Amino acid sequence: MRDKILKSLIEHAKGKIAYHQANVEVYLENSAGIGEHSNILEAVEIELETIAKYNEQLDVLQKYFWVMTMILFFAIIMALGIWSAENTG
Repeated sequence: MRDKILKSLIEHAKGKIAYHQANVEVYLENSAGIGEHSNILEAVEIELETIAKYNEQLDVLQKYFWVMTMILFFAIIMALGIWSAENTG
């Protein structure tokens, strides 16, 4: 369950980054055609702040939860007999 939750959080953040990155691309390529945003620079800054927010979430997940995921991974492959501690050198 833990891995499913972590994977979901990672995929959600990646999806949000891609979504807001696409918005920035639209602003950069079609800035004259976007009537609802008269200040393109401000709109792009808002999108970049949102990208930064989700990128920071990915960094936190990697920094604080990746180690535990790797420990779980090695425990599983050791239990399956695919890898043993003697393989480390």
